[in-house]
Amino acid sequence: QARPEQYQSREYAPPQQGNMEALYLGQQNALGSTPISLSPLSWRLDPRESLSDWQIKVVRTDSGPEDLYHVHRAVLPAVGPRQSEYFVDLFQEQTHDPNGHRLRLEMPDDIAGAFPVLLDYMYGEDDIASVRKRKHAFFVYDQAEFFHMPGLEKAVANWFRRRLQWFD
Repeated sequence: QARPEQYQSREYAPPQQGNMEALYLGQQNALGSTPISLSPLSWRLDPRESLSDWQIKVVRTDSGPEDLYHVHRAVLPAVGPRQSEYFVDLFQEQTHDPNGHRLRLEMPDDIAGAFPVLLDYMYGEDDIASVRKRKHAFFVYDQAEFFHMPGLEKAVANWFRRRLQWFD
């Protein structure tokens, strides 16, 4: 007995090369529609674009300015090597608080300057010790300890070990 046309198996055909480029460039595809951008989620995006649902205000205790970071509650506690027990505990305590979508942290200026490096790591960046971040390495390690992130502690410690091997 033949199956109806809609249930017959069909061979998968990958999209044309030009269509894949359209997906990445935001151009119209073969159907005439413009696909949604596939950019990775980041705290650096406009909070309306990234649908940020949480804020962290970092107050610099030495100089006073404040930095406001728009982040995502689903990213901060994470799972696996990027996990922060600090945020896991914080969010478990705030499940009953409907207005609990802000955190205020006070940090010395040097440590506060390294906070974006910590966020980059939490959002998936692996190059925690790039040239622009080397000056923050000690402070990132301090933050990894404070936020209970053993994966980041290990990554920074390994970076230091590699640098110290140059002197052997």
